[in-house]
Amino acid sequence: MIQERIEVHYQHHLEAEGQLTTKKSMYVVDYNKQTGSKEGVKLFCCPPTEEIKCFILNNPCGIEIIGLPFDKMSFVKPEGGSESQCECVIYPKENDETSWICFVELKYHEKSTKNRRNLMKARRQLLRTQACYRCKQVIDKRNICYLFASLPLQTEPFQNFTLKQSYLTDLKNRFNIVLRFKNSAEILNHNELRV
Repeated sequence: MIQERIEVHYQHHLEAEGQLTTKKSMYVVDYNKQTGSKEGVKLFCCPPTEEIKCFILNNPCGIEIIGLPFDKMSFVKPEGGSESQCECVIYPKENDETSWICFVELKYHEKSTKNRRNLMKARRQLLRTQACYRCKQVIDKRNICYLFASLPLQTEPFQNFTLKQSYLTDLKNRFNIVLRFKNSAEILNHNELRV
């Protein structure tokens, strides 16, 4: 279902370089921000080298998952130019109208004093990206939508920033969105992640 709807509305996402299908855990890295190289966002099914920090979607039950990295032309404004979006989308290959989907945004800053600005920007990017998928009905309210803002160079919990529980509850109740600031999550089944 998710894959078919992406094909209808965002065919170029399925043709993007670097997509990954695996039954292993998925590791998300932004080489541009971390190393300054032009490699961009990369998805791996084994840990990158120790010095490369990443977001990890652990997959202990071996569910087949698909990861699609985004680039500057993944979402284009009607008048031209690129929309601000997150790094990638990940979802189970076998899915239905209640399957989970997750979007990941990485921010590489070592200083916790910049956390507020970075996490607010990441939150906006994540919400915009999932809104594009929701507006085109790639997903709807029945799909639990996990949004992960990650600071791979820092350990959790991230300092100098919190979200009010009332805001998180409102996102869940109104849009079925689970927003978390984390460097990892775990797949429980086709319908739920542990965050």
